[in-house]
Amino acid sequence: MENLRLNLTRKTYNELVEASHESPDDEIIFVGIGDREEASWKVTEAFQIKNDSMEEEGIKTSAFYVGAADDFIKVMMKTRHFNSKAKKDLTMIFHTHPHGASRPSGIDLGRAQFRSIYVIYSPRFKTMNAYFWDGDESKRVWNPINHYII
Repeated sequence: MENLRLNLTRKTYNELVEASHESPDDEIIFVGIGDREEASWKVTEAFQIKNDSMEEEGIKTSAFYVGAADDFIKVMMKTRHFNSKAKKDLTMIFHTHPHGASRPSGIDLGRAQFRSIYVIYSPRFKTMNAYFWDGDESKRVWNPINHYII
């Protein structure tokens, strides 16, 4: 989408950044819902999704993300994507890259499931970037977009 922008309230932005710094070595995820207009998507609420990754054979895997399906479904049921009576849309999928840059990895590109704005925050570098994926399975290209704190 040409000229698409993401609007985060100061409260939501602070919630995302604070949660990221509370667990700087763990990958965390939030799902944002709100209002979609043609060129402006606004996050009005963000819900943290539990990371179900575990330590296996002494290797900490929480820097990778395995989202709790039940948590994700509960949030998605509040959106028009899963519930025709809902008043909100899926507006953002947020996750951290604990030790890397706030750019999509190959894993991110391959695991995207929804036409949405994907936001990546790096606690290490204190940077946040937003990307739009149009849901086209054949391309798997995330286009950078602007995000604003309102």
